[in-house]
Amino acid sequence: MKNDRTPTMIDRRSLLKAGSAMAVLGAMGGTVALAEDAAAPAQGGTITHALASFPTNLASFLSTGTPQNTVCPKIFEGLIAYDFDIKPMPALAESWEMSPDGLTYTFKLRSGVKWHDGQDFSSADVAFSIATLKEVHPRGRNTFSTVTAVETPDATTAIFKLSAPKPFLLAALAGSETPMIPKHLYEGTDLKENPHNNNPVGTGPFKFNSWEVGNYIILDKNPDYWDKPKPYVDRVIFRTFTDIGSRVVGLESGEVDLASSEVVPIADLARLAAMEHLAVNDNGFAYVPTIANLHFNLMRKEFADKRVRQAVAYMIDREFVAKALWYGRAIPNYGPFSPLSKQWYATDLPTYPNDQAKAEALLDEAGFPKDGSGKRFSVTLDFYPDEPAYRTEVEYVKQQLGKVGIEVTIRSQDVSAYVKRIFTDHDFDFTADGYSTQFDPAVGVQRYYYSPLYNKGIPFVNPLGYNNPEVDKLLEDASIEVDEKKRYDLYYKFQHIIADELPVLPLVGPVKFAVYNKRVQDAIVTSNGVFGTLANAHIVG
Repeated sequence: MKNDRTPTMIDRRSLLKAGSAMAVLGAMGGTVALAEDAAAPAQGGTITHALASFPTNLASFLSTGTPQNTVCPKIFEGLIAYDFDIKPMPALAESWEMSPDGLTYTFKLRSGVKWHDGQDFSSADVAFSIATLKEVHPRGRNTFSTVTAVETPDATTAIFKLSAPKPFLLAALAGSETPMIPKHLYEGTDLKENPHNNNPVGTGPFKFNSWEVGNYIILDKNPDYWDKPKPYVDRVIFRTFTDIGSRVVGLESGEVDLASSEVVPIADLARLAAMEHLAVNDNGFAYVPTIANLHFNLMRKEFADKRVRQAVAYMIDREFVAKALWYGRAIPNYGPFSPLSKQWYATDLPTYPNDQAKAEALLDEAGFPKDGSGKRFSVTLDFYPDEPAYRTEVEYVKQQLGKVGIEVTIRSQDVSAYVKRIFTDHDFDFTADGYSTQFDPAVGVQRYYYSPLYNKGIPFVNPLGYNNPEVDKLLEDASIEVDEKKRYDLYYKFQHIIADELPVLPLVGPVKFAVYNKRVQDAIVTSNGVFGTLANAHIVG
């Protein structure tokens, strides 16, 4: 039966009203400071932030990888910031207006903002950034697909002109998602080879100092930051801990001040949270909800038939995965959206309850009978190496599929090799991975199922070989539908098709978190969690 819940989506009118109301605040100094008391936070000190892997570059306009999105928003800012409820707050834009037809957005930019090299930030940088993101950013291609021009009548006014509405556009302008980059350093260059990709210049609260590839990145306080007296700390050091145990030891010893759920093994979370000097924050991640899945390569004969994929689903107990493998910090998931995105999530999707007999029958029907030894076929299972829980997931999947005669070999590699294998070479059978469903399905979900994006070699975009014209049309229509109920209905139908065809087998929706040393306060004050700026962070005691 159709789910007829009224969707409670991010309302465009609310976004615009907030933009006007927050303009006054913007003129007074920008984002809301969430200090624990009325006194100004103390200046000085260093924050050490743990990473699970080292970023391939510091150009977040080229990649949506977790390491880049953790480091780069401290350097590069967006036009808008978002509170814990994803309500907009001024950042580089003080205010904004939208025309009644949704085809013109006018942004009033903050004056007096400087790039880290001393050049003025202006509307020309906004126009250049949007054009660049539309060309090379994995999600920007879709987000700005109907933006035909960014007009710049003066240095502090940027006018976006659209050929068709983008109902989520005002929610897409955070620094982690839509970073502003300096036109004077990138125009006329090879974007992927520009030396500033590894020596970045932004407008953010912290300036690039140095890095040692594979080890650390040092950012220093930007003394000319527009939102004075921020930032409060003098330095942020990002350290890479490829060994899981060393990350935990770093938090225990006080060597590490901040680490996200992608870094901390869930098995150690309760013990770390019980330590006097540590605390856990699981607020502030609404902007970037994620789901953990099995992603199938539909070009492989073993997984080309949906009956095989459904058989795999019948062998995976998602309640067990959530409770045992994710230690209760995940919600069983049955669709392509995060179950935490309640405004979109269809609650009547098929659940494929554990049923070995059903799985065996489907495999027989698909033409994969058991041989004399009881084996049907052999496949290799990869996993994204930066998420500790994926390591336990693949062992469980191997065990479960072995019961029905599917022989699984687990393969591990570092992040760079993994990304190349899955998204460029498509040299895999299936993989335990995940994706961020983001603040809107058109941004976070569409990229995995939209067939025109296949075989482009773009990291974290459709590695499946999935091609369904009906799905493509539903996604295209939903991405420009301004009527909220109609938009929900389009995504409702999309979810049911995906839950039947299972190009991706959803497992759980993790509840994201960060572990931090209590000496560091206000490190997370926006809905994009550790992908925020750290401008408000300060040290106490």
